[in-house]
Amino acid sequence: MMINNIISQAEFRHQRYVIQNSRSGWAWVGLAMLMLLPALFASVMMFVSVLFGLGWGQYLIEPQGSLLGGVFQVASIALMTMNIALYIVVTLITLGLSYNSIAREHTNRTWDILLLTHVDAPTLIVGKWWGSLRSLSGDHLMLFILRVGLVAQFIDGNTLNLSAGERGAYLVGMMLLLAAFTVVDTALTVVLGVAAALPSARSTAMLMVLMLRFVWVIINSGALMTLPLLMLNDWQYSVFAIGGIILSMLMTWGVLWGAQWFVARGQVSS
Repeated sequence: MMINNIISQAEFRHQRYVIQNSRSGWAWVGLAMLMLLPALFASVMMFVSVLFGLGWGQYLIEPQGSLLGGVFQVASIALMTMNIALYIVVTLITLGLSYNSIAREHTNRTWDILLLTHVDAPTLIVGKWWGSLRSLSGDHLMLFILRVGLVAQFIDGNTLNLSAGERGAYLVGMMLLLAAFTVVDTALTVVLGVAAALPSARSTAMLMVLMLRFVWVIINSGALMTLPLLMLNDWQYSVFAIGGIILSMLMTWGVLWGAQWFVARGQVSS
């Protein structure tokens, strides 16, 4: 299979090595977990509440001065904050590692060697893209879990008039959308990082990608905060959400194709 080629396997091993060594400090891991645990706890609570119709979301609307209400309020704030913060951090890490997958070859003067050893453009670009994508799957899985919790929180706190079965079915549908969005959004981020490292003016290209991606993060964060509630009232917003995912898929394919064309042109000229 084209995506499971030798370039992809080598890139995956290298990226995993870089990630493991950059996160080896126990202090860093402990601090990250300390920040994430409240949000993960809230995500699991909201998911369980919606799935089993427990109605814990009412504490987000009317804390009633109870200890449980206070816990839910703090957990809710942590969940919303970490959704945005982790999205930004993981996006930057993803861009950096995928960019480095190409820039490293230029720095080590191995890029031209790859082009001269009959490694065609699709094998090279798709291999770098897929290897980087696989290496960061754990980070994006964590982001997906937080997103599910955030959507479950909105559902549980604003659909008390619906039955437990209706809320559970809606959550399952939203989980499918969130899974598709997370995969496509990650794929787009990785291919943008790879493409930014191809031209000679790599620093300028990366700056443009960062600006574009930052705007995309703002748009996506706003959509995650509003679409779950809007889709409850009007099915047309579901079309909007699916359309956004399809647009991201087309953008990913377009950038991937453009990167392959750029490398193929370099092979011909060399």
